[in-house]
Amino acid sequence: MDYVSKLKDYGLDVPEEKIFSSGMATAIYLKKEKPGARVYLVGTPSLEEEFRTYGFHLVDKEPDFAVLGFDTTLTYQKIWKLCDFVVEGIPYIATHPDFNCPTGRKHFQP
Repeated sequence: MDYVSKLKDYGLDVPEEKIFSSGMATAIYLKKEKPGARVYLVGTPSLEEEFRTYGFHLVDKEPDFAVLGFDTTLTYQKIWKLCDFVVEGIPYIATHPDFNCPTGRKHFQP
């Protein structure tokens, strides 16, 4: 899990079983709503892998849900497609609002 190594970079030794992410919370919620759902996911490769672990099918067409997470690989095309699904009425969920996004330079606050 990426969070284990990220926390180690901050000098914190936290085992994976002690970490509960917003992505995990979202996946658990969606699994209760519709196990094995088709999901259009905008997120990091590790978030994609996490959703697959929960049994979701990541798709570019005809999703059951549109999910927006933190994405270091974000493109205009990804966000455009997400918006199209939302306009079509596909249920939309954001994993977290990210009011404070830490970067290598400083913290960003809107």
